Amino acid sequence: MPIVDADSGATGRYAEFGDTPGGLHLDGHKVEHESRVHVDIESDDIDATRLEALRATRVTRSRR
Repeated sequence: MPIVDADSGATGRYAEFGDTPGGLHLDGHKVEHESRVHVDIESDDIDATRLEALRATRVTRSRR
């Protein structure tokens, strides 16, 4: 998958990968610790209460 935005010359900590035909959007984030994976879900029509009941954590978006 090609990198389409290598952080636009900012901090160099983010890389944006191309969107897929199915609408999946992936970003990479450079970290100073051992790599691990977490999933961020973003939607214009989100049932936050239901997702939080499934142990999701609501946070504010730090980028974009």
